[in-house]
Amino acid sequence: MCFILESRNTCEDPLSDSFRDSVVQRGLQKMFDMESLGIRESDLPNYDEQKIGQCRRSIQFRDNKYYIQLPWEDDKLSCVSSNNAVALRILEHVANRLEKKQFYQDNLNVSISIIEIFVTPERFDEYIWIPQRPVLKTDPTSTTKIRPVFNCSLKVGDVPSLNEATYKGINLTSDLLDLLLRFRTNDHVVLANIGKAFLMIRLQLDSDKNKFCFPLKDGSRLRCLRYNTIIFGFASSPFILNYILRHHAARFPLDDCRYLMENNFYVDNFVITRNDPTDLRNLYELTRERLFQGGFQLQSCSSNHESIREKIREHGTLSNHSSDWETC
Repeated sequence: MCFILESRNTCEDPLSDSFRDSVVQRGLQKMFDMESLGIRESDLPNYDEQKIGQCRRSIQFRDNKYYIQLPWEDDKLSCVSSNNAVALRILEHVANRLEKKQFYQDNLNVSISIIEIFVTPERFDEYIWIPQRPVLKTDPTSTTKIRPVFNCSLKVGDVPSLNEATYKGINLTSDLLDLLLRFRTNDHVVLANIGKAFLMIRLQLDSDKNKFCFPLKDGSRLRCLRYNTIIFGFASSPFILNYILRHHAARFPLDDCRYLMENNFYVDNFVITRNDPTDLRNLYELTRERLFQGGFQLQSCSSNHESIREKIREHGTLSNHSSDWETC
């Protein structure tokens, strides 16, 4: 099998100014592009078009944050169990284990900083409670020593879980092989990720927030908390994040930076490669600025070019891992 990546031009190339570095990269993109395989957005099933349209129409941008209404499978959502009894039993186990390790107060502080406290309800079964377990990070370079992880796939008996009751969306994540090939195409690279990406996207409706409740012990008191953002472990979160990133990118002119914002994310991880370090530095700074306008911040950045690392260091977002290969 043979692929022609550099066919002879028969007319002026309108994209030559935007893609100055690699004709190979452009050829690979065309080869992997869905439309080149005859798959177009208009070919989506009617159900996907309907659900994606609901997401698009619900998006709001205010106070430098994106807000969205969650897409649900309504027939399944009405059957999801409250799980309050399970969540309380797991809370007792987690609290006892963390108190022995003297980490429980840290777990409480981390949770309170990113969620809402609400009045203890009279009927717990009118809310959906998500059991949580903490992940401890003892690495001295870690900025957050304890992270709560929520089990949205919990189900009791034959009733659907919260993850089974949500519309998971189409796959908008960039192809990993494509990103790896781009990584190998040019001489210089910038790697980064969006800090707390899921937590930057807020929930509009109280009814959505009430699907992500969890209890915490504060001394002898029981506190009821709920998330006002999408969370890690929720099946729709990757689709929602990538959809909103593309929605945000569409606010800007159709240039090289917008192309990168639409095509170079793998969930929350970002890759830029170029042969010209000046061009790479400018693209990094422009991408960082545009993401910031949407309430997203690039962090844990690194590059194999010293002048770009220096610029990243000025922003205070240079990756602080100590592996030797990061500076090679």
